Amino acid sequence: MMENDNLNQKFVDIQAFKYNGELYRQWNGVKVISDDNNYVCCFLYKTKVVENKDQKWIIKEPTLWFFSKKYFFNLTILWRKSGLHYYINLASPFYFEDNTIKYIDFDFDVKIYPGKPFQIVDHYDFERNKIKWYNSDIIDVIYQNLIEIAKKYQNREDIFDEYYVYQIFESLIMMKEIDKKNFNHTDD
Repeated sequence: MMENDNLNQKFVDIQAFKYNGELYRQWNGVKVISDDNNYVCCFLYKTKVVENKDQKWIIKEPTLWFFSKKYFFNLTILWRKSGLHYYINLASPFYFEDNTIKYIDFDFDVKIYPGKPFQIVDHYDFERNKIKWYNSDIIDVIYQNLIEIAKKYQNREDIFDEYYVYQIFESLIMMKEIDKKNFNHTDD
């Protein structure tokens, strides 16, 4: 993404690609609510998702999605009764093209849910695909970023600071982006 391109308050699409260039998922009509030096923050709610051209669904819960400008990850956050639920994609830095945020997913994800340990998921997909696609430099970067994520979470830095995240959700409620009475605080 070019430095001059501020995406704040724009509606964009998001596309996730596999390392071989295959588009595997697209989100349509996503609102960018913040674009600063570190992250682009998007808001998804009632957002249309298309996967593999034939599976379609709508995101039913208000979701924040942060795209890092410095690290090889992006993450979604849902606010539920039990607290904040983080899902982190180890992925390439994003780029912006044709009104679309695009990134490469590296098949290595982390879930952080309240009261549960830091959990690595899809590791088998990563192990299988790294043989086909990833060189040693990419593999090293992915593991370095995994360590960085763990440090940021442990220290509750920036997007891992719960107070900061709750403030964003509360501001969306105040701006009537989310109707508080219909805000879906579902249990797991």
